[in-house]
Amino acid sequence: MAQVPGSRTGVLDDGILDDANLSEQMILCRVVPDDSISLVDITILDCSESNFRATEWLELDRTVLTKAMTVDLIGYPGDYTLTYARKTQGLDPRFEKSKYRDIEDLLPRYELTVTHGTVTRGGGMPSYRVSTIGGMSGSPIIVNGKVVGIA
Repeated sequence: MAQVPGSRTGVLDDGILDDANLSEQMILCRVVPDDSISLVDITILDCSESNFRATEWLELDRTVLTKAMTVDLIGYPGDYTLTYARKTQGLDPRFEKSKYRDIEDLLPRYELTVTHGTVTRGGGMPSYRVSTIGGMSGSPIIVNGKVVGIA
């Protein structure tokens, strides 16, 4: 199951398909190929048996990231808290709430967010400097409009 892009609430109950109001927000899909042992960075979901039809999508590319290359990350920040931001962002527990509001402005919860940054180490295990927060892991890394990996 997947949710319609932009949905705010994650629902884990299989009975959702019996609720007409909620099932409209859900997309029935299967992983392709159906191989639980596969170690891949990108998962392809076949949603052809659902009523959902994508009007836009991203293409995949095999670009190898190199140092100083620029990348974009597209994702939906999750429901993070002040405590989470302090722990994961390396912030002083005594910092002012205005700095937390800066994080909320930069990475608004549940809203499609694009961040931009530079590759700091290329190769097979690249590193890059972009703004992210909980909920954005697994987001696509974009170079020249094409997906080259995931965060």
